[in-house]
Amino acid sequence: MPASIILDFTDLCVVHKPPGWEVDCSDVGSGILLSTFLQRTYSPWVAPLVHYEEYQFGMVHRLDRVSSGLLLVGKTFAGYHSLVWQLNTGRLQREYIVAVHGWVAPDLRLIDAKVFHIHAEGSRESRVTEQGRPSQTRLTTLGHYSLREHPEDKFSVIVVQIRTGRRHQIRTHLAHVGHPTVADGKYMPRECFLRDRQWCDRNFLHRYRLSFGMLDGTTHEALAALPKDLRAAAAHFVAADSTSALALAEWLGIGPPKAWKLYTGLPCGKC
Repeated sequence: MPASIILDFTDLCVVHKPPGWEVDCSDVGSGILLSTFLQRTYSPWVAPLVHYEEYQFGMVHRLDRVSSGLLLVGKTFAGYHSLVWQLNTGRLQREYIVAVHGWVAPDLRLIDAKVFHIHAEGSRESRVTEQGRPSQTRLTTLGHYSLREHPEDKFSVIVVQIRTGRRHQIRTHLAHVGHPTVADGKYMPRECFLRDRQWCDRNFLHRYRLSFGMLDGTTHEALAALPKDLRAAAAHFVAADSTSALALAEWLGIGPPKAWKLYTGLPCGKC
């Protein structure tokens, strides 16, 4: 699946990153390099920043190789520094849809736990620890589900907005509260991962919305519906109630997703 440009402006652009592609601003792994795609798409005269490694090829935030979704790229110095400022001041909104193990309590709306990234030989993972950096993840539980093939297994679909952007923050936070992301081989037991892979080919985490400001003061948003592979995986879910069924149908339908704040989710007190 190729990468693609979703929105294109003079000073910045929004890229859709498929799973398997590497946001190679640092800590390069084994995926397809997104910087190569950007450099083939834009000449140095149109987008000089995507040709400068010292400016992270214009990419101001990350998205894990195993995940998919939207990414902001500064094409010029003005665009890049504007996005960095928005990122550092909390003005840039990043929102995700995630499928996780277990039935998440609808009243769990915030995970506030420090995250520390471990980059030792043979280990590139994060964990919750007091030595970590402050990290906050907001979430809304859209629905509770079982699996068609294994009715005893429980799952939830949630939408997430992050207030900070630590390495593997969402995956680490969800595993920390006992709800690891579906098919996440790094943050769940191998047996559980292999069981997930029977019906979901990769980590079920997709950045579906970005909201950001332009140099002229206007605000734009970019939306990306659930990709085909995750739609196929979600089709294995059986809803536990009518609210969950409607939420799943909305994401599997043809309409665009909504901003995180517009989702009400399951009523509190339901487990």
